Amino acid sequence: MRILKEHKYHPYKLQLVHGLDEEDETVRLEFCQWGIETIESDMLDPSHICFGDEAIFSLNGHVNRHNCRYYSDENPHWRQDIHFQHDERVMVWCGIYANSVLGPFFFDGTVTGQAYLTMLQNQICPAIEQQNDGFGEVWFMQDGAPPHYAIIVRNFLDERYPNHWIGRRGPVEWPPRSPDLNPLDYFLWGFLKSEVYRNRPRTMNDLRQNIRVACQLITPDMVQHVRNSWPMRLRHCITAEGRQFEDLI
Repeated sequence: MRILKEHKYHPYKLQLVHGLDEEDETVRLEFCQWGIETIESDMLDPSHICFGDEAIFSLNGHVNRHNCRYYSDENPHWRQDIHFQHDERVMVWCGIYANSVLGPFFFDGTVTGQAYLTMLQNQICPAIEQQNDGFGEVWFMQDGAPPHYAIIVRNFLDERYPNHWIGRRGPVEWPPRSPDLNPLDYFLWGFLKSEVYRNRPRTMNDLRQNIRVACQLITPDMVQHVRNSWPMRLRHCITAEGRQFEDLI
């Protein structure tokens, strides 16, 4: 420790990033250039984009054992039993649009293209319209998950948001394996899970209620800050020529 301090060394943690395939960097670069060009030409306002995504919340919220330490005068040999095969869980859709969080909306059972389409028609799009209320022209964003890629979903989005949706094979192609460009991945899910498991929900009803309460904790100022960071991330990705850019933030 004396030597480390003398040479002014500091501890650094290995940062995990989503791996990219061979052609991903080109697609990411093209998407970010499109985003910056349309924003700077006033053709696109990030506040008009509804960023949407799904995440799994398990009833048995797992402790990050790499960040958690127990101090004692002897090893208590504490452990946490994890049963991945039988862990109760729920799939949740949330969105960030304008100055608010849309949802949460819960899927019942397996998320198929038809289930996702039904949620779009009955919950997501009505929530967008209710929040819009003259706010401006809506852009809808989704990633390339299989239910999103279903032809019935793409046909619906072509009709509902013609030339104004971002996704796999959409009018604007969403770059695969890019959670660093999606506000739900780099902010929302982490924030929600840190709040949801604060009091260790015991039942599925408790879990769902915790998710609802956690969403209500997100203020318009928080949403605006996250949304305003999106163009900055696009520029960082361009600087990195489509590669990961977390080291630039």
